[in-house]
Amino acid sequence: MLYSSEVENEITDSVFRHKTPDYIGATVSEFAFHGCEVMMRDQPLLDQLRMIHFDLAIIDAFPLAPCASIVPHHLGIPFITKDASPLAVHQPLFPAFIPHSNLHLSHKMYFWERVENAIVLLMELYGLASPSINDLTLLKKFSPCLVDWNELLRLALLHISTTDHHLSYPTPVLANHVQLPGVTWRNTRPLNNPIFRFMDLAPEGAVVVSFGSSVHSLPPRYLKTLFSAFQNFSGLVFYLKLDQQIIHSVDVPRNVLPLSWLPLNDLLGHPRTKLFISHCGRSVLHESVFHGVPVMCIPLFKEDEINTQNVVYLGLGKHVDIFTASAKTLKDTTSELLRNEMYQKNVKRISLMLKSHKFNPTETVAFWVEHVLKFGGSHLRSEAMNMTSAQFAMLDIALAFFVLFSCLFCEMYRFCSVCWCRCYRTKGIATFTTKRDGMNALYSSGRKDSNC
Repeated sequence: MLYSSEVENEITDSVFRHKTPDYIGATVSEFAFHGCEVMMRDQPLLDQLRMIHFDLAIIDAFPLAPCASIVPHHLGIPFITKDASPLAVHQPLFPAFIPHSNLHLSHKMYFWERVENAIVLLMELYGLASPSINDLTLLKKFSPCLVDWNELLRLALLHISTTDHHLSYPTPVLANHVQLPGVTWRNTRPLNNPIFRFMDLAPEGAVVVSFGSSVHSLPPRYLKTLFSAFQNFSGLVFYLKLDQQIIHSVDVPRNVLPLSWLPLNDLLGHPRTKLFISHCGRSVLHESVFHGVPVMCIPLFKEDEINTQNVVYLGLGKHVDIFTASAKTLKDTTSELLRNEMYQKNVKRISLMLKSHKFNPTETVAFWVEHVLKFGGSHLRSEAMNMTSAQFAMLDIALAFFVLFSCLFCEMYRFCSVCWCRCYRTKGIATFTTKRDGMNALYSSGRKDSNC
């Protein structure tokens, strides 16, 4: 999802002011819902879109901001979602072996981890894990027949996710869910002269540094830490995506080339590129692995932390916390990634897997778009799309079993209580009779003794 520069700056500032992930998520969601509201109030825009007669819309269904889907639905345009939450569109997400992204668990979970995972997944299914998306004002105004945003997303012809088992855990998918990683990767093109000449200055190769399109620059104190580490590698050059306005506030080392824009795909595909230092967003991570370049992950947002966890698990790179790392930590981590052949071996292996696909991601997208335009999406649609959240999670079945076993338990308790009472009463009568007979016998014996 694209935001204005003011919104991007606000989100970035929240990250570096050490705001909590919930606060940052709520901020992103608030801006997104405001943007959707502005679009739906812009009647000339809606009229213009309606006059074009679009056959299909592809919507970014970012989990914290699913409201963009209201536009094609209101205009009667069939749509495809991109990167919708799997639970929101009722894709199978089994808590036994598929960890929730917020828990930082591996797919090998112990009992209590699976319990925690199941609880969090149920909370997300009902929107409790992300309360910020529960603003239904816009939905109730333009689509009052729908219960929530998830029900709207499930009306899509197709769901595309830009990740798969190569850089994440293997998961089952339904027919209307297409896993499509690496839409942005491609074969490299020659670098232009200034960038290429700087590459020639490095006898040991180059390192590419970028923190995504939303982060134009790190605050000066973090840049100084990076530069202190980079100065220790005189045989390497560092390409750094950096806002030109901040260059004058820091001393840039001679082996660092700051640029406001990087030809990232071409740099990563250059044979002399040895390492990629990044926030590890999904797209750039796929580009780096596709070109066989190990990664140093410096996560800034929640999604970055999830990707970083997968990178470390697969042995494709290492994790560094920019907020606590020293120049020595960055230097040692860079040296480890450059010298340890394990990372190079692991990333080359997955690179070969990605390149072995018969069709590239662009061709695959084109195929599925043409497919649903021609045939529709009903033949791909599972009955899970029509279920309520309670039915999908089988909570109605669980409730029925709970009531059944509760009734059986109550009946068994009642039966045992009756049996116990009867047994106790019989035993009490027998004991009383025995005592009474004993007293009568003693009384009779006493009378005989007195007569004597």
